[in-house]
Amino acid sequence: MMAIALNGKILESLEPAGPEYFTYNLYRTLFKDFKDQDFLLYYRDLKKDSLLDKLHTDFPYVKFTQIQSSLSWTHNGLSRQLFKDSPEFYFSPEHTVPVIYPKNTKVVIMVHGLEIKSNKQFSKISFRFLLQWNLLKYACNTARLIVVPSEYTKEQILNAGLVSSSNNIRVIHEGVSDDFRKNYDIQQKQKIKDTYGIKNNYLLFVSTLQPRKNVVGLIRAFSLARKNSKKVEEINLVLVGKKGWNYEDIFESIKKENLSESVIYLGWIPQENLPLLFASAKGFVNFSFEEGFSLTLLEAMTSKIPCAVSSIPPHKQLGKDSVFYANPTDTKGMSEAIIKLVEESTESMTEKGAVYAQGYTWFDSAKKLIDYIHKIN
Repeated sequence: MMAIALNGKILESLEPAGPEYFTYNLYRTLFKDFKDQDFLLYYRDLKKDSLLDKLHTDFPYVKFTQIQSSLSWTHNGLSRQLFKDSPEFYFSPEHTVPVIYPKNTKVVIMVHGLEIKSNKQFSKISFRFLLQWNLLKYACNTARLIVVPSEYTKEQILNAGLVSSSNNIRVIHEGVSDDFRKNYDIQQKQKIKDTYGIKNNYLLFVSTLQPRKNVVGLIRAFSLARKNSKKVEEINLVLVGKKGWNYEDIFESIKKENLSESVIYLGWIPQENLPLLFASAKGFVNFSFEEGFSLTLLEAMTSKIPCAVSSIPPHKQLGKDSVFYANPTDTKGMSEAIIKLVEESTESMTEKGAVYAQGYTWFDSAKKLIDYIHKIN
């Protein structure tokens, strides 16, 4: 049986976000549903209660290999381990590829998106940007297969000139946990609200707080919507997600708009609490400037709650005609979308969204990855 080596270093975080949960759910499904496949999982540190720790506990028959290196983990430690094991395939969920690796090992990488191009912390004239961009370009040109979560990300890679052809790019959508498909009763919904001190109906935003998520724009739009709608004025905006870079503007905006009593910041919360928090919400909002896929929109659609999101391609590819859209640079337009969500959303819209979301499962994602890998010449 051909061995597939998996990079598990991303799973060591104790406050995982989107890419970490993608990797966890993908690997978990691979280990559970494709037991006839020989997997090797490489990691650096096995931290208690991390996603890696959960996989290590639940799948004792999978070979976990700790790689320690005083120099670069990827280009030194991982490189040496690949030569030692000589796997048929190596998969990295974060386009991390050693400069030197066995010539018989076929590299497969995941590119979630090209947010680096819109991320102001990577100035185009800085060494850091050039380093990250060239490492990404190297990975794309080295890989025998590039996995992306959406057609939009595929187009981005081609338009950026990272590769000259789409021949080696395959779209594998993310999946949704079955926990988002459960029907929760009133008591369960009230309990989760009590747990997090939420007294009113609320709109939910879930993501790491960083500029490209346009949380400042969301807060301004929410403030304007409150002024133009009594129904919006009666609800809260709940922000869930760890603090990323340049998050200070978000909290300054909350104070400036006098929304300290109306906007609730919960920070990072455990993944197991998210399905119920979604199901209990009045609606989901996300007016981000840039997304590679937007799993949180898919989770909201699966939870059958109304959604108002930015009119960027990944959102439109997922939501189609089941959600409200607005230009993320238009405060008035975003506020109107919020008002429509609160005042005009219908059960038929949310049911339609749930139907669209049915086709996104982790089993399908894992199966496509295995199928594509086995088709590599």
